[in-house]
Amino acid sequence: MRGAERTVLCLIDAIRRAHGLQALHGNRALEAVARAEVRGMLHGDYFAEVSPSGQTPLQLIAASGYIPRGAGATVAQDTGWGTGADTTPASIVAAWMASPPHRANILSDAFRDAGVAVSARIPRSLGVGHHGATFVFEFGARIG
Repeated sequence: MRGAERTVLCLIDAIRRAHGLQALHGNRALEAVARAEVRGMLHGDYFAEVSPSGQTPLQLIAASGYIPRGAGATVAQDTGWGTGADTTPASIVAAWMASPPHRANILSDAFRDAGVAVSARIPRSLGVGHHGATFVFEFGARIG
């Protein structure tokens, strides 16, 4: 994990600990999925959790090898982007905490693992120029 990704995970773990939850463990498979999601958004020029081809985060995570054969998993994804002062890990995590569905993911005790990716670019289709940052946070827990 690079600096910005480590910072995002650190901030989220601090919030989780403040709410009596376990810290999340960085996971290479989930990190690879997060990186693929960011690359897909930038190269495909879109911003969404489901790709234009219809591939969902769960499908990407299942294909990553994160979920052992015959087992299950619970997964979620938080995505975000910002420009100017809103490109920092702290600003994105604060925005996620202000959003009920994103906050629910962060504060869920169901998750144990995480993968984070950050790019210093945003999709052109957002219409605000190229300068900014795109964030993807994958949450996961293996079941069985």
